Amino acid sequence: MRSAILTILALATVTGLFFVHLEGRRRRPLLGTLVPLDVSVCVLAGVALSRPETFESWMQEDGWAEWATVHAFTMAAIVIGLRLWRDRAKQDGLGWLPRLGLMSVALFCVFVAGEEISWGQRLLAFEPPEIFLQENFQQELNVHNLLKDKELAGFKLDSRFLVAMIAMVYGGLVPLLRKLGRIRWFQPTLEAVAPPWELAPFFGIIALVELSYPAKLAGEACELGLGILFLAAALERREPPDGPRRKAGLILLPIGLGLLTQPLVSALVYGPDEELVAQSELELQQLADDLIRKGVMKKRLRKKGRIHKRVFTAVQAGYFDPGDQSTYLGQKTTPAIADAPDPRRDRRGYFLDPWNNPYWVIVTKKGGRGLLYSFGPNRRRDSHLPRKKIPEDFKASGDDIMVGFSVRNPLPARE
Repeated sequence: MRSAILTILALATVTGLFFVHLEGRRRRPLLGTLVPLDVSVCVLAGVALSRPETFESWMQEDGWAEWATVHAFTMAAIVIGLRLWRDRAKQDGLGWLPRLGLMSVALFCVFVAGEEISWGQRLLAFEPPEIFLQENFQQELNVHNLLKDKELAGFKLDSRFLVAMIAMVYGGLVPLLRKLGRIRWFQPTLEAVAPPWELAPFFGIIALVELSYPAKLAGEACELGLGILFLAAALERREPPDGPRRKAGLILLPIGLGLLTQPLVSALVYGPDEELVAQSELELQQLADDLIRKGVMKKRLRKKGRIHKRVFTAVQAGYFDPGDQSTYLGQKTTPAIADAPDPRRDRRGYFLDPWNNPYWVIVTKKGGRGLLYSFGPNRRRDSHLPRKKIPEDFKASGDDIMVGFSVRNPLPARE
C-alpha cells in the first residue's frame, strides 16, 4: 500500500513539474518563483546524495537551515499580515470568512516558526516545563515532538507524517478544490487562501521525501522547503505583484538570513562561559563513572551494535539503569525510570547540561567504547561523531564537551 502511494505521488509530481515548467516558459513572471525553487531543490538533493556529512551538518539543530526555516515561515506570516492590513482599506475587500482563512494560515506560520526554535528555549537556555522533559523525546519546549509515536484515528502524528499531510492538503487538495470551483459558498475563501496550482508539484516533492525519507535528517530539509513554499504562495497572491527578480530574491532571502543568523547568534548570545563549561565537565565525568559501574549497563545495550541517544532517552529505553547510588544524581533516582522511588526532578534528574540542553551518549560495540557529551555553550553539535568504532584518542570539535568511557570492564557496583 505504501509503495503504491509513493509511486502514484512520484508520477504525479514528475508530471506536474513538466507542465509547470512548460507554463513557466509562457509566463515569464512565474520564472521568478520557479527558478529559486528549482535551485533550492537541486542543491539540497545534490548535497544529500553526494556529501551526506555536509548535509547533516546543514540540517542539525540550530544550524543555518533551521534558522532559514524560521525566517521563511516568519516572512510568510508577515506577507499575509500585510495583505490583510491593506485589505481593510478596500471597499470591496475580502469577506470575514476569507479573512479568517488567511489569518489561520498566518497564525500557522507563526506557530511553526516558534516550534522550530522551541520557543526560544535553546536561545535563552531556560528549563522547559516538566511535561516536555518527560514526554518530549527531544526534551524541548515544542508540541510537535510530544506527538512522536502517537496516533489519531489510525493516522501517525509524527512530524514527518504531519508535514507530508500539510503538503498534500494545503499544496495539492486546496488548489484542486479552488480550480474545480464546486463549493460555491466556500469559493471566495479558497481564492484567498489556496496557493497557485503551479506550486503543487513542489509540495508533492515535500510529501514524497517525507514519506520515503531517503536521507538522514531529510525531514529538516522538507520543513525548510515547506517554509519557502508558504512564502512563495504568499508572494504570488500579493497585490501589486512583484517582478520576477524581486520575487526570486524574496524567496531566497530566508536562506541568506539563515546563513547570517547562525554565526551572529553564536557570537552575540552563545559566548564562552568557563564556569558552566567546568561544571559540565565535572557532571559528565560523574555520569561516566556511574555508567561504567557493574549492573548499570543492561543486556539490551550489549546486544546493540551502536546507540546514539540523549541520556534520558537511553535510560527510558532500558539501555542503562543508574539506580539510587548514582553520584551524578546525588544518590537519587531519575524520572526516566517508570515508578522510580524518590526521583530527582531537577535539571540533573532529566540529564540536562548547565545550558538546559540534553546530555548525549554514544556507544559502539566495535571497540567497546562510549562517549558522553554536551553541545556546550553554543547549544549545537560541532563534532563529526564516528559511526562504527570510537578511537581512544577521539577529540571533540568546536565547543562540544566530551568524556570517553569503556563498556568492557565495568567497575564494582556501589554499596
